Amino acid sequence: MKSIIKNLSLGLMAVSALAGFTACQDDIDAPALVDEIPVATLKPNSTILEVKEKFWQDVTPYCGQIGTKDNGDHYIVKGRVISSDYAGNIFKSLYIQDETAALPLSINSYNLYLGYRAGQEVVIDLTGLYIGRYSGLEQLGYPQWSDRDNTYQPTFMQPGILEGHIELNGLPQPEKIDTLLISSISELTTNATNASYLQKMQGQLVRINNVKFIPQDGLDVLGIYHENVNQAIQDAEGTQLTIRTSGYSNFWNTKLPEDNGDVVGILGYYLSTSDPSSSWQLTLIDKEGMMNFGNPTFPLGSKERPYSIAEAVKAETAGSRPTGWVEGYIVGTIAPEVENITSSSQIEWGADATLPTSVVIGATPQTRDLSECLVMSLPQNSVMRAYVALANNPENLGKKLMVFGTLDKYMGTFGITGNTGSAKEFDLEGVEIIVGGTGTEDDPYDVSKVIEFNPQSTTESEHPGVWIKGYIVGTYYDYGAHFETANASNNNILLAASPDVKDKAQCIDVQLPYGTVREALNLANNPGMIGAQVALYGDVLKYNTMPGLKNTTKYKILTPGTGGGDDPTPPVTSAGLDENFDASTSLPAGWKAVKVEGNKAWYVATFSGNNYASMTGYKGTAPFDSWLISPAVDLSKVSAKTLSFRSQVNGYGSTTSTIEVFVLTSADPATATKTKLSAAWPTAPASGYSSWLGSGTLDLSSFSGTVYIGFRYAATQDANYATWCVDDICLPAK
Repeated sequence: MKSIIKNLSLGLMAVSALAGFTACQDDIDAPALVDEIPVATLKPNSTILEVKEKFWQDVTPYCGQIGTKDNGDHYIVKGRVISSDYAGNIFKSLYIQDETAALPLSINSYNLYLGYRAGQEVVIDLTGLYIGRYSGLEQLGYPQWSDRDNTYQPTFMQPGILEGHIELNGLPQPEKIDTLLISSISELTTNATNASYLQKMQGQLVRINNVKFIPQDGLDVLGIYHENVNQAIQDAEGTQLTIRTSGYSNFWNTKLPEDNGDVVGILGYYLSTSDPSSSWQLTLIDKEGMMNFGNPTFPLGSKERPYSIAEAVKAETAGSRPTGWVEGYIVGTIAPEVENITSSSQIEWGADATLPTSVVIGATPQTRDLSECLVMSLPQNSVMRAYVALANNPENLGKKLMVFGTLDKYMGTFGITGNTGSAKEFDLEGVEIIVGGTGTEDDPYDVSKVIEFNPQSTTESEHPGVWIKGYIVGTYYDYGAHFETANASNNNILLAASPDVKDKAQCIDVQLPYGTVREALNLANNPGMIGAQVALYGDVLKYNTMPGLKNTTKYKILTPGTGGGDDPTPPVTSAGLDENFDASTSLPAGWKAVKVEGNKAWYVATFSGNNYASMTGYKGTAPFDSWLISPAVDLSKVSAKTLSFRSQVNGYGSTTSTIEVFVLTSADPATATKTKLSAAWPTAPASGYSSWLGSGTLDLSSFSGTVYIGFRYAATQDANYATWCVDDICLPAK
């Protein structure tokens, strides 16, 4: 839950109420003189959220009558009116709110504001009334049969029904209305099917700061006379939300502002089965709901007003988990083998970092106190790791770093979570982040670049006719991302920056039209393609709720041995191997990480300026069966059929994980014929890493044709999860 702005007496609801008190010459909306302040006789015994949770069903629509509690008591709630239909944009509806949630009421009556003013406290005996979900929105109403859905749905109840169940309590106090601050529209879109979030947030009065109107269909005003119109607002992250305006409101012809500003309204919901993330809607109560345009309010946690380290620590200490930007200084790295941080001694302060996997951000460049720091991981193969990690960039010590994520405990201490490591999620002082390619065939856009584009249209591309590249990691179906080949869709593939990604937020979705591209790449018919690196040509568009590529007409398979293009070419073979992994922080072209079991994969690590291939079970889920597969090697083109490499291990004194090296007949370890080679491997030391050890010269004279070299990391459920490293792999070419 985001922070709450209390006592917003000049906010939208208060403005709406005050306008009603003064605007009409005949004083229709003026408060009547009362001889006696109303006092409710009903005694609340439930919160609104308790009732919504009790009668929630994960289907829509449905409608049922509210009975009694198990002890025979009625369900009675108390709430404060947060809506007004005075301006005509709220239609036959009343919204009440308590400290836990909001409750929409569908009532077959106009001018509800005359009896239920903004800020009026009411007590309602819910027993005997009806509750359900209408197009996904949970509300009180009256059952009406839906022929389309073959069930009942809650629509307008007669006002007399409500009058027998509701009592006013005191006079209206609009200054006591709470307005919930939504600091990011993505909070809504990512929780569009989260039942607990829907129960809490549907019907709430919310404020969203620093947004811009994005005109729809060329319309430069909010609405059209006597028609309902959807316009859109967009926040600083580029995420959009529908603003719904009735053509019967008294402000439908309000011109859309061109600058950024703030909006306040009722948070509604109308389920879109094709794109659930677009189901949220915001309904302005009156024109004053658009405010500060040209001078927007930047919420705490925005890029313009990031959390300080002290503010972030304070928020985490209080138990809140806000999402936003935080700013501090790079001061260190989490020490190796630390799993739970309890003291400052577990931090490698300074630029001499052992691992590139984390960063510690302090309140000042000189901070060396854990209580004044935030820690976070640097996701594997991410842009952020490449630019930020002290192990690779010791010159970053003391630089200011601004990061986007969730302020939450990480490894037992104050931290930042949820950051995917993309270029749009961090800013580093004095460093220009250049990533993503140019979109040409020779330099395709990478996945992070397409995610950064954040396309909103499904039909009109701002980046048409471009090449992109990434690793196939899954498919999208049943309104979700799936990272396995079982039940895979045949009409799309998910691409990520590395083959081990299992997070939708780090993926793009590629449409596979009928024809050559679908036949070659779909996982339903080609499960062996999972983990393969590919390049595709098409238009960057929104697809299946995600950044994606549509109208795909060309492809290349960049993993050697499998062809590609409009007319797939024969397998590409290498004349020998001479790989030290120093050219890149990701696996070199042609090398492939294949996970047979477990959730960890081979990657390129760096220590003391040396790159090498590495695989670890640390913080993973066993059993593991993970392979590092070389490019295809044509043994007729090598000068000597001998293989050699170096390896080292960190196994905490012993390890039940193993590493093996094989000759394979194909790049798929599940189907290839595999021949194990007898190599020398180091022994795990009592602590830290072993020295590098040569494998010896491995004889391949019995093999011919095209082969692959495969390094296999395997471990059982009870394994001591070691880290194995391989470097300087040599199979000499002629």
